[in-house]
Amino acid sequence: MCTNCITTPTMPASPRTFYYTIPNVVAAQDDRIADALAVIDNQLASSTYLLGDNLSACDFFLFMLAEWSLPIKKSPLHFPHLATYLKRMSQHPTIQAVSEIENIDLSPFH
Repeated sequence: MCTNCITTPTMPASPRTFYYTIPNVVAAQDDRIADALAVIDNQLASSTYLLGDNLSACDFFLFMLAEWSLPIKKSPLHFPHLATYLKRMSQHPTIQAVSEIENIDLSPFH
């Protein structure tokens, strides 16, 4: 896990708030992230990838954000279409190679 995630400018604000210590801030952000994940899940109900039938950079970015979001109360794996998509993406050679280099555990996606 990223040890400097709180100060990393590339980490979006929503997942970053998971590391805040004020419980109501964390709970509010969990709800906000779950709302966004529901929209993504709905999109994936009718398409193979985030933007349709072709893999794009957005899919790799979404996978990274989903991996960062695993610790939240309603993780990406709670959404059926998103969970199926993430399982498929976790088997992509690029994601497997990067995960090996970065020591990212892909087992939650299997």
